[in-house]
Amino acid sequence: MRVMFILMIWATPVLPDVHVSFRDGNPHDRFFIHNASCANLTGILTIDLRNSANGVLIDTIRGGPGTKDPMPVAVERGNIKLAPVADGDQELVVYLAGMQPGEQAVVTLDLDDTAGWLSAPRVSVDGHEVEGALVTLNAPTGASYGTFGKNGVAYLPDPVKITCPKETPVPRADGDLVS
Repeated sequence: MRVMFILMIWATPVLPDVHVSFRDGNPHDRFFIHNASCANLTGILTIDLRNSANGVLIDTIRGGPGTKDPMPVAVERGNIKLAPVADGDQELVVYLAGMQPGEQAVVTLDLDDTAGWLSAPRVSVDGHEVEGALVTLNAPTGASYGTFGKNGVAYLPDPVKITCPKETPVPRADGDLVS
């Protein structure tokens, strides 16, 4: 009697465990940082806007390099801290201190793009304008990197590298959570 074994391999996508998304708003813009892993995250998350598609910068005071409606950078939600930010900076540093699984932190700020300032300054920035900006997470267990896509979302693999026992909610491009 012959027994035939069929080996079937299903391709399972490796899902990123840290999502950073950008949403333009009025009067302020937001970065959403979501821990989609099943472990606490501790480390330094850096959003480097220098390689963004439209030369995006942080606008904190009137009369600086931004176009209008400046605002200070602030934590809206979450157990995070921010490094000081000067007007015109293109880097945002966020300190994560034990961000819980499924937790989402929100940073409010004003981003302006510098493309085409001489002809028509832009005061709003959307997902495709942050495309190419680099996000780095330096955690005690290692580093993780991602870049913003046209949808304004950067996906980073979890540097803790733990297999989650169940699926956790993920944010949509607009920053809201989806199960």
